[in-house]
Amino acid sequence: MKNRSNSISFDDSSPSAILNISAVQCKDDGQYRCFVEYINSNGIGIKIYGYTAVHIQVMAEIPEFSIKPAKTTLKENTAVNLSCSANVGRPGGMVTIWKQSISSDVQFQLGNSSSSVIIDNGNCSAYANLLITYNLKRTDHGFIFGCTSKNRLTPESAPSTDVGPRSILYGPSNISIELSPQKHSFHVGDRIRLTCSSDGNPRPTFQWTLNFTEIIDSEKYHLSDQNTTLEFFADSITDNGYYHCFASNSFNGNLYNTMIN
Repeated sequence: MKNRSNSISFDDSSPSAILNISAVQCKDDGQYRCFVEYINSNGIGIKIYGYTAVHIQVMAEIPEFSIKPAKTTLKENTAVNLSCSANVGRPGGMVTIWKQSISSDVQFQLGNSSSSVIIDNGNCSAYANLLITYNLKRTDHGFIFGCTSKNRLTPESAPSTDVGPRSILYGPSNISIELSPQKHSFHVGDRIRLTCSSDGNPRPTFQWTLNFTEIIDSEKYHLSDQNTTLEFFADSITDNGYYHCFASNSFNGNLYNTMIN
């Protein structure tokens, strides 16, 4: 500090002693004391002092963030490594890894670093690091992943970095058949409509069978909405049996059936 400071002594022209510090560094952080010595009216030497604390403050910087594998399309249950590091400034802070839907402003915290950081007093740097292994879920489809760095001085809009969004692939599930009218016994001439639905990414394709014989779009059977809906008129006893909906995508297929008498 010797080469970066100068002092103005107390005298008749200045009622205060002043210490000026230029090019402030982190090592200037600390407690400063001012001593005053004088001789009182009784000829006794007196020494008193006052002190103040100086805290050097530095804002957190934009973090470095990565996700591995870096592919934007991944299978459900894939384990990804989320890594974040940043100079979180002074006083020491932390980094937080989060995920967020592209259709929402809400961030879901996945983890944050401990308060222990590596301090470099030469350039006011305090580094925080965090590594998380996260298993992707189908509900993460369309989510971005990111990291934020902050300390207690950081404003609400903290420095952040993100990647994404991610597309999560999974096989058909939650398959169901809706029967209209909602009954299982019909008469000849009744109009019957079956609608099949299923989750899945990529979007599943659908196939219908009657007693395990494939149903195709024809004069009798009408398939619509990418084969999700099957409509026909019951005209004989041969329409009696099990109607199956088979949903499949590039991962696997699931089967669901309903009985019509």
